Amino acid sequence: MVSDSSATRSSRMRRIIEHRRAVVASTKERGYALIFVAVLLLPMLGMVGIAVDIGSFYVRAAKIQRAADAAALAGVIYQPDFARAEATAKDFARRNGFDPAVDPDIEVVVESASGQRLRVTIYDRDVDVFFSSVFLSDVEIVRFSTAEYVRPVPLGSPINEFGNTSSTPGAGDPQFWAAIQAPYTRYADGDPNTTSCITVPNLTGPNLGRRCAGGVDTQNPAFRPEGYWFAVEITPEQVNLPVTISVFDAGFYQRTSISESAGDFVWNPGSGRKPDTGYQVYDIDDTVLDHTDNPPLAGCNLQIEAETGGYRDVWAPMCVVTPTRPGIFPLRVYTSNSPDPKYAVSNFPAGWVSEGQGFNSFSLRATCTGCASQPRLYGLSDISILNNVATDAGAASEFFLAEITPDNEGKTLEVKLFDPGDGRDGTFLLSIVHPDGAIQQGCSYESDGGLGGTALSGTITGDCTIKTRDGDAAAGSENLFDGQWLTIEVPLSSYACADGVTVNGCWWKVKYDFVGEAAATDRTVWQVRVIGDPVRLVPG
Repeated sequence: MVSDSSATRSSRMRRIIEHRRAVVASTKERGYALIFVAVLLLPMLGMVGIAVDIGSFYVRAAKIQRAADAAALAGVIYQPDFARAEATAKDFARRNGFDPAVDPDIEVVVESASGQRLRVTIYDRDVDVFFSSVFLSDVEIVRFSTAEYVRPVPLGSPINEFGNTSSTPGAGDPQFWAAIQAPYTRYADGDPNTTSCITVPNLTGPNLGRRCAGGVDTQNPAFRPEGYWFAVEITPEQVNLPVTISVFDAGFYQRTSISESAGDFVWNPGSGRKPDTGYQVYDIDDTVLDHTDNPPLAGCNLQIEAETGGYRDVWAPMCVVTPTRPGIFPLRVYTSNSPDPKYAVSNFPAGWVSEGQGFNSFSLRATCTGCASQPRLYGLSDISILNNVATDAGAASEFFLAEITPDNEGKTLEVKLFDPGDGRDGTFLLSIVHPDGAIQQGCSYESDGGLGGTALSGTITGDCTIKTRDGDAAAGSENLFDGQWLTIEVPLSSYACADGVTVNGCWWKVKYDFVGEAAATDRTVWQVRVIGDPVRLVPG
């Protein structure tokens, strides 16, 4: 028989033995865990290192992308002068820390994607690797960017001439003249920019052409003394070849009526001071988005006092330039105005004063000798024109408005017309014509009311055609937009045109339809722009 004390001792012994077995088992498990952790530690550290390095790669890639974007945007504005575009793009890549001369693992490649596009590719062929160098080596990151420069909208002419080519325009002429008004002509006569007056003294008064009617309220706050700007656009085909710039009917010559020849006219030539006219060509420069700061070309200036002999109804050479690179030679046309010191009267010939009434009409031409193609000559920012060609009842005239290329698809075309569609008798209808030759379908319009006129607006779902003169209206109210800005907006959704296929490939037009005994005497200013950023990044 076993005593209680023996049973107790046996139970205690069993517990001790079980505890020791548990301790031994636990020790073995901890040993296994340590061995397992030791085995996995190296790949875990490698994975952490790779994760850190991948984050570093993303940061580096973003920096390369930003540099490529900046380089492409900086260089594209010099296209199609690729040499300059490439040099500028590489300079901006260097400024952003990617200079092959400093780091041989860096490569910057610049390519001309098209005449108005530039592609920049930056390679980093040996990206720094920190924690994962055991697993990774020779890591390369490549990023590229393509930028597009939408040039200023060319206005009024797709060829090397702007305006009619002779005193009796033929069927092939554009049926308008370039025009500019003197400073003391009425704002509502059709030029809101170079007229310094809203109103002038009575047309038979002694101060005609010498001052505004009187008081601040009669002065034009939008007066622009520098006149109007044109572009002589040089392509690589014309580089290093002589280009002659000529003017037709350069000076002011009083006509018997506004419908005669170029239509130069002062309402009262007996007492009104006739305008003098100047022409200046400026050199191509580096600020391609600002043509007003280009340096003037010596010897490319023509300044003509009114009625000076030798220029009436003839083409007169202004100067010959030999371009050394592609780009735009700005050409400025002005009259004898200017309180602005930059265009001060003191810089004009003897006899010129800040006076003048009426307007001068003319044409411009650029001719390249020995060239496979001719330069283009068109208006910049806005154009001032006279349409004075006699038109039979029921006839129509179409005028080149602006070249809008396919890269503007999805944007909005804004057309601003000042005092459009004036004339004698009859009714005028104004239509916006698509490059495919059909009247644009769908647009909206509004006017600003002008000098006490009636502001008009509307949305057109069919033909974008607007009545500008109502031959059935009461006398004095026939011209519906007299002295007003008419703004027309055209959506460029699903827009396409035959760019480069024909001379008229992407040119929009303005069409005038004349109803009844209509006769055009239309002095007007046109502005066109595409609403959107002119320099942008694009896919590709």
